[in-house]
Amino acid sequence: MLVLSRIRRWLIGCRWVMLGLMMLLAFVEHGPWPGYGPLLAVLALGSLLQWGLHMGWERASTPLSQQRVLGAILTLDFLIVAAACWLERGLESPFFFFLFVPVVAAALEWPCRQVLLLVVLATALCAASTLRHENLFFTDPGNAVLRLAFFPALTLGLIPLVRRLRETAAVAEVQDKVWERLAGVEIEDRIFERASELAQRLTGGETVGFVLYRRLEISPLYVLGRKEWSKTHREAILHLAQKAKPGEPFFTGNLQRDRRLRGEEVPFGGSWVSLFVDLRDGKHGALFVHHSQPFSLPPWSPFLLEPVGRALTTQLQHARRLEAVRRAVEQDALTGLYAHEAFLRYFQQEINRSRRYGHPLTLVLMAIRHLDLYNRVHSYEEGDQLIKAVVKTLLPLTRETDLLADGAVIAWRW
Repeated sequence: MLVLSRIRRWLIGCRWVMLGLMMLLAFVEHGPWPGYGPLLAVLALGSLLQWGLHMGWERASTPLSQQRVLGAILTLDFLIVAAACWLERGLESPFFFFLFVPVVAAALEWPCRQVLLLVVLATALCAASTLRHENLFFTDPGNAVLRLAFFPALTLGLIPLVRRLRETAAVAEVQDKVWERLAGVEIEDRIFERASELAQRLTGGETVGFVLYRRLEISPLYVLGRKEWSKTHREAILHLAQKAKPGEPFFTGNLQRDRRLRGEEVPFGGSWVSLFVDLRDGKHGALFVHHSQPFSLPPWSPFLLEPVGRALTTQLQHARRLEAVRRAVEQDALTGLYAHEAFLRYFQQEINRSRRYGHPLTLVLMAIRHLDLYNRVHSYEEGDQLIKAVVKTLLPLTRETDLLADGAVIAWRW
C-alpha cells in the first residue's frame, strides 16, 4: 500500500476517534438528555454523514473522485467541530482543540491558500462563539488572546511538517509509478521517451528533455514538447541543464529574476528544474523540465524527478547488458558474423518478406575444402586465421542489407 494512502486512512481513523471523544466530553459536561440533546444531534448526524462519505471514498474508482470525496469529508469535519464550538463556549470549549484535525488533514490535501483561509475561518469562528457565550475577552482578556493566537500559530507551524510529509509520500508514489512505466523497456530511445512523458506528467512542464554530457560535446539527447528551439535557445538549455550538480538539483520559479543567473543571458522566462543523471559507462547528463510561466512548476519538482533519474540509469544499464548478451549470442566469437541460429531466424524473415512483396532472394553456400586437413597440418590457430582471411575478403563484397553468417553463408536481398 502506498504511503499517502496509509496516511489518509490513518486520518480517517482519527476522525472516528475524534467524534467518539467529542460525544464523551459532551456527556461528561452536560450529563444525560435534555442538556446533551442539541450537541448529541449534531454529532450523531455528523457521524452518519461521515460514514456515508467514507463508504463513497472506499468505492471511488478514480483518484479524482477520491480527492473530491476527501474534500467533502474535510469540509464536514470542520463543520461538525465548528457547530460543536458554536453550541458550547467557544475558546473555553474542549472541542476547540479538535479543530486541529481537519486543518492538519486539509494541509495534506489542499493548496496552501485554502488551508490559510480555513485557519482564518476557524479563528474567527472561535472568537465569534466566545462573544456569543460568556465574554472571555472582558473577564480574562489575556487568556482569551492567548487561546485565540495559539490555534493559528500552532497550525501554521504544523503546515511545513505536513507539507514535507506530503512530499515524501509523493516521492514514494512516484517511485512505484516510475518502475511500473519503465519496467521491461529495452530500447534506449524508448526509455528516454517513457521517462520524459512521466516527468512531464509529474511536474506539469511544457518542455521536458535530457542533455547528454561527453568530454567536449554537449548535445540534447531527447526533447519532448517544444522542438523549434533556435540556436540561442538551444545554447541556453544546455547551459541551464549543466547547472545541476550531483546531489544538487537546480530549481528556479522565475528564470528572469533568479539572482543566481545574473549576468547570464537567458532568452526565455518561466520556471525551470534540472536534475543530474548518472548514466554510467563514462556518461552523465541532466533531466530538465521547463514551463513558460513563472512559478508554474511545484517546489518539490526535484523530489519528484529523483526516482525518474534513478530508474532511468538502471533501465539503461539493463538495456545495454541485454544488448551485449544478445550480441554475444547472435554473433560468432571468432569471425564476428551471425551465428547459425541467428542466421536461420533472420533468413526466415527475409523469406517471408520476399514472398510478401514478390522480390527474389538468393542464398549462396560456400565451403573451404580440406579445412580439417589444413588444421591438422598447420594447427587450429592457423585454421582460424584462414577463416578470418576468408571473412575479410567477403565483407567488402556484401552490402549492409545482406546477411553474412558463420559457415560462410550469404543471403542476398535483390
